[in-house]
Amino acid sequence: MWKVGTRGRIGIRTWKRWCASAHRTVPTEETNTEDEGTSKRRLAKRRAALFVGYAGSKYRGSQINRERAKGCTVEEILEEAIYRAGFIVENNYQDFGKLRWSRCSRTDKGVHAACNVVSLKLVVEPGAFEVDEEGIEIAERVNRHLPNDIHVSSVKRVSKSFRAREWCKSRTYQYYVPGKILGIENENPQKERLQKLQETLDFYVGNRPFHNFTVMKNYVQKPSIEKDEGGGPAETMVFAGDENNIAAEERRSKRAWGSLKWQLEVDPRDKVGSSHYRKITDFVVKEPLRTAAGKYLVPLQVTGVSFMYNQIRIMVGTAIAITMGAIPIDALPAFFAQPARTRLPIAPPHTLVLAGAEFYPFRQPHTQAHNSLFQGPMGEERSRTFLQEAILPEIFAAAEAEEWDEWINVVLETAPSPEELDRFVCTYQEWREERKRIALSRAQEQESASSQSTTQ
Repeated sequence: MWKVGTRGRIGIRTWKRWCASAHRTVPTEETNTEDEGTSKRRLAKRRAALFVGYAGSKYRGSQINRERAKGCTVEEILEEAIYRAGFIVENNYQDFGKLRWSRCSRTDKGVHAACNVVSLKLVVEPGAFEVDEEGIEIAERVNRHLPNDIHVSSVKRVSKSFRAREWCKSRTYQYYVPGKILGIENENPQKERLQKLQETLDFYVGNRPFHNFTVMKNYVQKPSIEKDEGGGPAETMVFAGDENNIAAEERRSKRAWGSLKWQLEVDPRDKVGSSHYRKITDFVVKEPLRTAAGKYLVPLQVTGVSFMYNQIRIMVGTAIAITMGAIPIDALPAFFAQPARTRLPIAPPHTLVLAGAEFYPFRQPHTQAHNSLFQGPMGEERSRTFLQEAILPEIFAAAEAEEWDEWINVVLETAPSPEELDRFVCTYQEWREERKRIALSRAQEQESASSQSTTQ
């Protein structure tokens, strides 16, 4: 019997000798046992990026929330599968801080992903990525423990400093609009209507304040409380699976519209700041798709540095409302004015897909080369297959749901009157002219001061 020290515990070396003499396995990051019960072998710690797809219809968002949505988020199910596959040691299980867990994007309730990226610390065989650069074997071992609506297409090794969120350069989403909503139900879609839709989407491109395209109060100028779980500064405070937020969102989608307000004075408690700005680099109407049932879907593809809570769905909802004549297109610039406060239509979530992401270059492990993270050919093919077999069928079904008919009816019926919109636009134009006048006056004052300084 080994003696216990004065502090009431034995030393680590003594404990290891005791384990060895009793033929016990010491549970450290150097050893592990595979899920099928194979013999002990030495493993190595590796930072890796998992390319993950999921059909989000059954989940309350992708981001883990152990208190408010236990067992109902994609990340919680994914983490358990990685653990059961033997790639997470027990000491790190359910601790995203120790795992250095970071997601490229987080998606809301009902939203899908063809390719999201999660980075974390795994324990694998030392040469795993040398013999299988795309990590297909690792992906398959994880997939054995996942439901059919979540799928890991590939796993790539990354540097120790890599975090999916911080190293992500841009995200790309696709939103599938049912053709019937736009009046496109035959083989000759109305080109004029699609052109008007594209004209609306073009206005979103650039670095703009999208405070009217999200839940404005959720964005503050301080680090997010979720930072340890892969979040960061200026992120939404809305939690995946929060019943209060879900209920509020559903009520909002049914109301569709709110009053058009204009702040005559700046309220410090309701001020537009840098956290409300987002940069959109591309927003295009893609070629309409035809389903097996003969129905049309119009894909809208948007790429941006990052997006706020519900931003894409509100951009799409507003664009549809403009295309269908519920909002004049000349009102769109007013929604981006800092004094403007309004609630815009939010499109349903079930046809939104995270398509992929682009990353900044990083130094490859054990080399001096700097490359960006991307999937290999096998991983890309596996992602496409999952999109075709698991995600698109759910999108096609959602596009035929009655909620779309209800939604467009609410948008058209509850839109502000033409008189209200005219007053709102006129107020915006007056505000814009006043800003121009003030800017011109300041420029003249600076020029005059500069001239006087030169003369003296």
